[in-house]
Amino acid sequence: MLPKRIFMDEKEMEEFFGLEHELLIDATERPTQCPKNEELQKEGYSGKKVHTLKNTVISGKNQWIYFLGKTISGGKTHDFKLLKEEFEVGINWFKNFKVWLDLGYQGFATIL
Repeated sequence: MLPKRIFMDEKEMEEFFGLEHELLIDATERPTQCPKNEELQKEGYSGKKVHTLKNTVISGKNQWIYFLGKTISGGKTHDFKLLKEEFEVGINWFKNFKVWLDLGYQGFATIL
């Protein structure tokens, strides 16, 4: 089963996750080659002496990846900002799940 790339609404998401009640949400960064263009270099630089590509990943406790968000250039984009771009703010997408997050998602409970 391939991970979903987009959900139209929270009902579709709940049906897709099936019996999974605990979700792990995080962003993953992977190194990429430094672009020649100076503007693109600034955009993609993570501040960790490397240029990166980043995705939001949602998995279950069974280690299956259920959702893989869009790939963006740039490690400067915060994990939580990336998640808010993937899921419409104001809709409680994760109300029926126990969600495990790291400190990059401070404020998650009040917004999503």
